[in-house]
Amino acid sequence: MNELESGAAFGELALTDKFAKRKATIQCTTNCVFAVLHKKEYNKVLGTLVSKRVKETYTFLQRNPLFVKVSQFYLGTRVWNGETYDRNKVILKEG
Repeated sequence: MNELESGAAFGELALTDKFAKRKATIQCTTNCVFAVLHKKEYNKVLGTLVSKRVKETYTFLQRNPLFVKVSQFYLGTRVWNGETYDRNKVILKEG
């Protein structure tokens, strides 16, 4: 059993995994007030952030002659997947 402090979050797995089963039972030991973020609103905010990032990536790639004729739709749905890498991470290895 864990005791969460004021400002702690729980239930985030349910926002990202449609088939996730509950991993905990939450029981209040004092009077509590919760800020609730429903999945619909979470997806709306996430969609806005992803859309903004796709536009920024498209603008950046359009500066490269290789991507000038590629549509923003194609880049947003096929190419850009939002992966990030830690510093010094090998992404592709020769050979």
